[in-house]
Amino acid sequence: MDDIMLSVLTATRNREASLQRLSDSLITVYPWEWIVADDSTVPLWSRRKEMMVYHPLTVGGSVAALSFVLPKCHGKYVMLLADDCEVYPWTVDTAVRFMEDHPSVGQGALYVKTTSHGCHLPPWHGRLYAQFWIVLRTVGERVGWHDPTLKHAGADNDLSSKILDAGFGVVGIPGACVKDHDVRDATHADTTNHAQADMALVEARWKDHKDRLTRFWEEHWKAVSGPWECGRTHG
Repeated sequence: MDDIMLSVLTATRNREASLQRLSDSLITVYPWEWIVADDSTVPLWSRRKEMMVYHPLTVGGSVAALSFVLPKCHGKYVMLLADDCEVYPWTVDTAVRFMEDHPSVGQGALYVKTTSHGCHLPPWHGRLYAQFWIVLRTVGERVGWHDPTLKHAGADNDLSSKILDAGFGVVGIPGACVKDHDVRDATHADTTNHAQADMALVEARWKDHKDRLTRFWEEHWKAVSGPWECGRTHG
């Protein structure tokens, strides 16, 4: 497993068609593996040689499912992709090359395309919201990855804050974009139900560190990628 460059990480529940769409879009020249945490009513099984499906022992939302499988990742980098997103061509390779070229970056954010916006970086409290990301695995392990007490919402913002707090940059990756199909189903409704409580917890946790982390984030971003513009698109 030492030759694995990238571990793609996905949590899924009852979205077989969406997962297949994601699978069809996953193409890279790098040695990789696909770690899937499946909580479907009818369990999924591997559909390609890179794919390894694990079934979490407890039901506790996507963060708990991801926390269950993160120790099973072998790649130098870990990339989080939702089961209802689709990767644009060259995005995976662009993201890996960017991280290789910028060792001071702990987390690279992928741009996101939605029905209402072109490829952009969603904002969060004056910084970016890394909805889909690639992280150097040793950095993720160092900061402790996701907080398992969170259900779903806020976990990525919490992870970004921990990475910044450890002295690593969080930067958008030009040319790397995924399409968020934003499937509205029971899984989406469950996430929404817990969003307010999760976000309140994360905001309270980092309230006293917000200004310090934002300054470091802005300075590092400028050094690596130029001035930050809230919600900016890439060309």
